[in-house]
Amino acid sequence: MPIPLNDELAKEFNTALYHVWNSIGPDIMESLQACGESIDNEQAIESCLDADQLMYNGHPDLNDKLKLLCKEHGWDKVVKFFAKHNRFA
Repeated sequence: MPIPLNDELAKEFNTALYHVWNSIGPDIMESLQACGESIDNEQAIESCLDADQLMYNGHPDLNDKLKLLCKEHGWDKVVKFFAKHNRFA
């Protein structure tokens, strides 16, 4: 049975995504500013979900769950879902 994309799931990931963004966000923002560019919220969320960032920032269980979510719903839909429920940029 697929894992539903709902408010409960968003809450489960919220703190972990916040931790990842606090870890990688400042470097991303600094690099973009140096180039005169910016990032939108969906790109910020994608950077938190990509490249096993959840695992490297202390949330291996959610990283595994993210992989299942992507198999069930597709990467784009999962990124859009979390971008709807979190605001980092």
